[in-house]
Amino acid sequence: MQFNNSRNPRNFGALDPSQLYLSIQFTQIQVAQTEIGRSVNDMQNTLVEVQHTKHNMQQELLQVSMLVRGWQHDSIDIRSNQRTINYAYDDVNKRVIHLEIRIETIDGAVSRIAEAVDSLLPFTSVAPSDQP
Repeated sequence: MQFNNSRNPRNFGALDPSQLYLSIQFTQIQVAQTEIGRSVNDMQNTLVEVQHTKHNMQQELLQVSMLVRGWQHDSIDIRSNQRTINYAYDDVNKRVIHLEIRIETIDGAVSRIAEAVDSLLPFTSVAPSDQP
């Protein structure tokens, strides 16, 4: 999926407040991926390489989620908003082959964030799950 200019986080020219919010989230996602050892090539073509065990991967995905929300690492309070992480983990090659983060907020930003993250990682799609 290609981004149009209004969704491109590198183009802050004519964004409305909701699109600016999305751009901020993109920046946090990119930073989070870099900080936990992923190689971020481009916002439209992202390669995720993981060299950790499945348990460590789950912990890192939790950190990604907290960074996307802007939380501190030691904060796990999710009473006001719901966070859902769906991912497929290739246990043989020790890498994530799909990652989707859904953030449900009162202001209706959830669909844009979910769509953006799906577009950020062009891997085989995984059906959303009701399980955390």
